[in-house]
Amino acid sequence: MPVKGVNDFEEFKNYGRMINAPCVIIDNFEADNKKCDEAYGGSMRKLAEQKANSFCYLVHWIDTGDVWGPFLYRGENATQEFVQRIDQELVKINEVLAIKHERIETEEDKKRFADAISCWICKGKFDIDTDEIERLEVKITYLKEKLKSFKKVTAEYNGIQTTIEKATKAIASEKAKANKVWITAISQIQDWKTPIPVIFHNFRGYDSHLVCESVGRSANAQHIRVIAETFERYKSMKVGQLKYIDSMQFMNSSLASLTKNLGDNHPITSQYFKKLGYTEEQLALVYRKGVNPYDYIDSHDRFKETELPPIHEFHSTLKGKISQDDYQHAQKVWKEFRCQNLGEYHDLYLKTDVLSLADVWTEFRKMSMEYYELDPSHYVSAPSLSWDGMLKMTGVRIELFTDMAMHDFTEKAKRGGISKTCKRYFKANNPKMGEAYDPSKPTSWISYVDATNLYGHSMSQYLPIGNYKWEASRGYLLENLAMQKKLLDMALRIKPDAKRGCYLNINSHFPLKTHDYLSDLPPAVENVAVEKDWLCPYNAKLVEQLDGGRFSATEKLVPHLGPRKNYVIHYQELQYYVKLGMVVDEVSEILFFDQTNWLEPYISFNTEKRNEAKKVGNTFLSDFFKLMNVSVYGKTMENVRKYQDVKIMKNNNERDEKAFLKKIRKPSFKYARQLGNTLIGAHMGKASVTLNKPIIVGASVLGLSKLHMYEFWYGYVKEKYGDKSQLGYMDTDSFIYHVETEDVYKDMDERPDLFNLNGDQTVGKFKDETPDKSTKSKHKGVSKKGMNEMATDTYMPSLEGSLLNDPIDKSSLTEQEAMRTEADPMTLVYRDCLFGKEVFYAKNVGIRSKDHVLSLVESEKKALCPIDTKRWILSDGISSLPYDHFRIKVYKNMVKDGIPHEEAEKRAIRAKLPEKYQNENSEKEKIYTIVNIKESIIALERDVTKIHQNLKTIAREIYYLYNAMAPEDFEKMLRSDIDKMYNSISHIHSGKEIQSSDN
Repeated sequence: MPVKGVNDFEEFKNYGRMINAPCVIIDNFEADNKKCDEAYGGSMRKLAEQKANSFCYLVHWIDTGDVWGPFLYRGENATQEFVQRIDQELVKINEVLAIKHERIETEEDKKRFADAISCWICKGKFDIDTDEIERLEVKITYLKEKLKSFKKVTAEYNGIQTTIEKATKAIASEKAKANKVWITAISQIQDWKTPIPVIFHNFRGYDSHLVCESVGRSANAQHIRVIAETFERYKSMKVGQLKYIDSMQFMNSSLASLTKNLGDNHPITSQYFKKLGYTEEQLALVYRKGVNPYDYIDSHDRFKETELPPIHEFHSTLKGKISQDDYQHAQKVWKEFRCQNLGEYHDLYLKTDVLSLADVWTEFRKMSMEYYELDPSHYVSAPSLSWDGMLKMTGVRIELFTDMAMHDFTEKAKRGGISKTCKRYFKANNPKMGEAYDPSKPTSWISYVDATNLYGHSMSQYLPIGNYKWEASRGYLLENLAMQKKLLDMALRIKPDAKRGCYLNINSHFPLKTHDYLSDLPPAVENVAVEKDWLCPYNAKLVEQLDGGRFSATEKLVPHLGPRKNYVIHYQELQYYVKLGMVVDEVSEILFFDQTNWLEPYISFNTEKRNEAKKVGNTFLSDFFKLMNVSVYGKTMENVRKYQDVKIMKNNNERDEKAFLKKIRKPSFKYARQLGNTLIGAHMGKASVTLNKPIIVGASVLGLSKLHMYEFWYGYVKEKYGDKSQLGYMDTDSFIYHVETEDVYKDMDERPDLFNLNGDQTVGKFKDETPDKSTKSKHKGVSKKGMNEMATDTYMPSLEGSLLNDPIDKSSLTEQEAMRTEADPMTLVYRDCLFGKEVFYAKNVGIRSKDHVLSLVESEKKALCPIDTKRWILSDGISSLPYDHFRIKVYKNMVKDGIPHEEAEKRAIRAKLPEKYQNENSEKEKIYTIVNIKESIIALERDVTKIHQNLKTIAREIYYLYNAMAPEDFEKMLRSDIDKMYNSISHIHSGKEIQSSDN
């Protein structure tokens, strides 16, 4: 854990990243696609092996704009040649960095320096705080004395040493203000020290494997470090001074899409081709992403061919066929650039890829510097860039947990997005369906709505920022129901914008009378492992038929109606769920924190800039601001326990082998493997981790996001349409639902506070994802069959119930047959999966690596399956109930008594909840009742104690009187009355001091 007073705050510190990297190296590989057909493990087939046949790179100097290259190589041993060329380029780069340019100071510079009142980077004031210096000096003296008391080095000792070092630096910084000297941790640009970014698009997924094939031969290979996701998948790799990063980790789009979004803004590409004398018409061709016959290039001999391959040879196993327009573009490029053979066409394609990536990265870096004053070349991914951008813009200081119990407590509140199906088939019926509209039936619509930037909306709310405090101990709360009541009351009254918020650990349940209302979307979702004995007959039968009875209880996020035990929940979620009918049975822990809307300025800034960019048609800029909003959330949810520690070492000689053996002697060593010819990798276990991420922020964002979705469903859909609404499907930020209403779009127009129908990007508002389709499409629909029987059953969970005549949904064969002629092929696949109970598999082709050798691999995966274990599916295969719904218990009790399955299901679905369950305590009443009883007992005990004291006094007087009288006279006179008195005392107060009149 972070140490209190040392590293317990998250704030912007990376001032060095505000300085431009001196230069970047932009790279790309192309590879032969050597076809084969062999087993690759399991059911996978290896279709081809990929071996680098060429590479291209350029060096772009940031401040001057100078470009070295592009340099291209095509031939044998391409990866070895790449490593050698980059090493040579690094030497040239450092020769430039070694030249010290003396800056000529102008009169304007002198005036600006004289007038400066704060540092231009960290914004720190130049005023000297003498009181602060004196305080720090006293602190250092005290801590140095304290160190003398330690007999050995401990964590506390190290923490004190760190505090002394920080205080010493703080004094130096404070004194330096007098001379306006900027003292921070910023590293000056130095030859052979300053990291040089080497950028590939999809380095993590592809190019890293090609680099690793020969990087062990690099002159810098003695110092290789990787940020690993798996043993062979690296987000970044540092080889000496070279820092390999992946531009796709910042811009997760294809290079074709990014290049298109640049429009005509291609300065580096333009400059290069203009120098070669090409016209504007020819330049327009290279501004577009080229077309390459990837699969066709299976050997170097292909490059000798003097004609462009036919269009069918451009078919890619990964990307599919190309369009006629793409092929015509390739033909035009071949002609306009006078390609003599396929090799020259390939070289042009590779060069334009590298030039385009340079333009894309330059524009991305330019925007980051303009709006956040941070150079993305210093980072490895968008989340780390956007997190620093947010910290810098807001100036926020987020307190980190220093208490392990608080961290573990908050981790229990981390629950991802909800994804589930409720009603698996329904159909719309409205005038916009044309001839398919049946006016004799209720008008209905299917809506597919999506919350705009759901997490951005939640990040704009009040979020935890620090001052974390437990409110009473767990043991005290469990024994003190009055305190539970007090704290629960307090939590239920806290406003969303209050200065203090809280998380609670509760036990709760949903009264039976709430089950039908909450059936589509039960509140307080929970990660549970669905066991095989939970399965409904529909799913159980399919598991036997389709999977041979094999079933594994995997944990998943399930909205169910069972009790919640030790459920950690944000106070705003709790307030709404209690309003929906959840009953809190116990409060065992409560953690309070300070909260403000500290993230809102950053989210609003990006949203506003994105809207401005969209209005002027700048897609690249619009995507940039969207990225900066979306990616900042990821840094609040990092699980440092899952960080991988992979050591990569060169393996070229006996010396390297000795260094490796020394590494694996550590107790944390797990396993090692040879990675190609020049590297060996070791997977190390982590001896310790520092839990230094503000996970309480991430947990709050997740919780508030769910709350926003629940408020839409229950506060709008259910409130407006009631039983005429049905939820079909829900994903994290979207709903597909069916409603009966005259015009769903008119309804939406009436609520501009909820719906965004004008294309603006207001966070949190809902937009129609398919405005043209949702009015007339099917989520697939079924008719209803009536049931005439009426009866009385006794199969509620130990309660009586009576049946209603409401029918249940059953699949209609007529509807299924109609789909055969009117549906598209993909819809028929869904039909056969749902109604025919068929499993569909899909072939998936992708790039995989083994020991950094790239292969094109085909695998077969289950794509569609009628089994859904997140809910109890009824026998029609369409309708469903959440687990622990009382109707499931009714059904099980009936089946246990021998009633046939289908008949039991019909009765259970139509059963009416008895009156006594309609009056079950709601909301806080249960815990309040218990608390009131406890308070009455406490008051009674106080009264009994007073009575006992009085009786003891009376008893003493009687004892003296008894001794003064003849025993037989006293006994005859008072025995019966004393026995009554003593019996009363014995009954009320255990009779420990006076047992009977005989004593």
